[in-house]
Amino acid sequence: MDNQLAEKKWTKLMNKPGFKWLAIMVILGITLLINRSVFTSSNSIHYVNPKAEIDWDNLTGHTIEQHFYANEAIRSVSLTVYSEEGEFETPISIKLFKTASGELIGQGTQVARSINQAATVEYTFPDTESFALTEYNLKIESEGTSPILQVKTNVGNYDETMSIDGTQVKGRLIFKVDYANNLFFSFALLTMILLVVSLYILFFQKQIFLKPERYFLVLALLSGLVMTFIVPSGQEPDSGDHILRAFDVSYGNYRPLLSKVNDRSIQMPDNFEIFDDTIIEPHLNLGLSRVQSMLTDQFDSDFGKNYDYRYKKQYSTLVYLPQGLGLYLGRVWGLNEFNMLSLARLLNLFTYIGLTYLSIKIMPIYKTFMLAVGLLPMSIYQASSISADAIINGFLFLFIAMIIQLSLQVKKISLIQLILPSFLLYIVYLAKPAYLPVALLIFIIPLANYHKLSARIMRILIFLGFSVSVAGLLFAFVSGRLMLAEGNPVYPDQLTFVLHNLIPTVRIFLHTLSQNAVQYLVWLNTLGWLTYSLGFLVFAIPIFLVWVGLVDHDESMQLNLLQKLLILLALGGTVAAIFIGLYIYDDVNEIGGSLMLGVQGRYFIPLFILPFLVIKSPVQITKDPFFTHRVAGFSGLALTYSALTLIRMIY
Repeated sequence: MDNQLAEKKWTKLMNKPGFKWLAIMVILGITLLINRSVFTSSNSIHYVNPKAEIDWDNLTGHTIEQHFYANEAIRSVSLTVYSEEGEFETPISIKLFKTASGELIGQGTQVARSINQAATVEYTFPDTESFALTEYNLKIESEGTSPILQVKTNVGNYDETMSIDGTQVKGRLIFKVDYANNLFFSFALLTMILLVVSLYILFFQKQIFLKPERYFLVLALLSGLVMTFIVPSGQEPDSGDHILRAFDVSYGNYRPLLSKVNDRSIQMPDNFEIFDDTIIEPHLNLGLSRVQSMLTDQFDSDFGKNYDYRYKKQYSTLVYLPQGLGLYLGRVWGLNEFNMLSLARLLNLFTYIGLTYLSIKIMPIYKTFMLAVGLLPMSIYQASSISADAIINGFLFLFIAMIIQLSLQVKKISLIQLILPSFLLYIVYLAKPAYLPVALLIFIIPLANYHKLSARIMRILIFLGFSVSVAGLLFAFVSGRLMLAEGNPVYPDQLTFVLHNLIPTVRIFLHTLSQNAVQYLVWLNTLGWLTYSLGFLVFAIPIFLVWVGLVDHDESMQLNLLQKLLILLALGGTVAAIFIGLYIYDDVNEIGGSLMLGVQGRYFIPLFILPFLVIKSPVQITKDPFFTHRVAGFSGLALTYSALTLIRMIY
């Protein structure tokens, strides 16, 4: 009885608005405390790699030099010295040089005093310069001869080098640099707004009761703004190709809209070389210099030399119109490089949000699941870049939503209603032919749903399509264009190997899945060229998606066996096409290699809903009236965590 009374009191307390606001403020405070090094007035970076091995190098009698990069004024440098002999009191000198010119920036001597074998010494320098990225050399020496002092270093499988008595060795000195400048306050402000809104959705479920598409709109807009401004441009996959094409479109070269581009030559600003799309390595504090240099540069209005599209030439210009408009307006308004590229990214983000918002709105089922997929950190990361993949994902979301809507529609439909979804899939096909098997979803629409004339035409089209496909396959095998297993030791290219070895290719595909399936899930939660890992979200996001997909059953599609088979064929065929397409056309694969390399988890984002369409949960799960709100809130928290992770890694 006492337990029941205590439970009622606790529930009553939890439902009080004041208690909820207190909880939000406590979580916000803890978040700011944990990330205080990011948001305080003295930004710093600790040069230590927790994944590398720790070693000790003798400082006494030796000179140790370590290079590092700084993009802000250096306030101080600190490091720890150690002696096995116990107490010590030894002067240690330090000098700071510019690597390129050898100019001495500052020097000092501090007496390291210890009573427990270790001491931390800190050297304060006059504010060194500027926002330009500069390489420095840190040189330390012990001025005493005893006791023997040691310093910590990272060693092992480590790419960095340091110098001991003028000899380069593998490893890196462990030390800390404090900077005199601060990160942009807007980074913290936008991220904290996203956190508060996400927590408000979680705690005040009765006060805020939005439809799934509106939750998506709010959270995608906030998190998209955060990532647009936090992530320096050039960090998205294939960034160089995407910005080249977007610039060409910004000069009015928007044709052809409905076919691939044959002209490989594109127009760029005369000083396009100021744009550096080099990937920023995590934990090297290079992000701020990148942003600040972009704030001081502008793209010329004059045309420069021609560039090559590479493989992005096959994309329809349609998927580059938002980014191209942003670059055009930025040039007209005279914006600097950072603001100009940010405007292009914002228009790309707004287009993705519009497409996905419409997809969730028209989806008759699985609205909450589509909300969760649309708010994946990778989805928002791509949407807030110049990558055309964001619009391609939006087109696929909308295509799938329209097909599901038509398959459950009571009112009779006509073939005219298939024109828009077919057009969307055609634009996707121009960019990524591997998604063509998704077209099989069109045939899950029951013929009984069509008007009589439309149903007859569909039967004829299905018969003709099946007949032509079978005839084409037979002709290909008879003519020798396709072979099950030719077995030649050498082939001129990968495409020939695949066409002449269908069974071995299937084996390689299955072997790749068995070897790397977990890695693809990891890459799903890794942002930007596979370098910004999201920690525990690597495991939490896949589990979260599966849970949402299994629980989010507003209505069953009541599919027959043929419809389920078509959905599974669309899913399996698309996944196989992605693997084999990259196996054939990606340069990282050697001819006939035993693994299909180059596959990334982001390619499968639009396909996540397909397996859940054929699953009917065997367990009756009580529907939570606040299920959508919990999913939206958790998605917002995951995006907040992602933004904070990016800030720590990049800046």
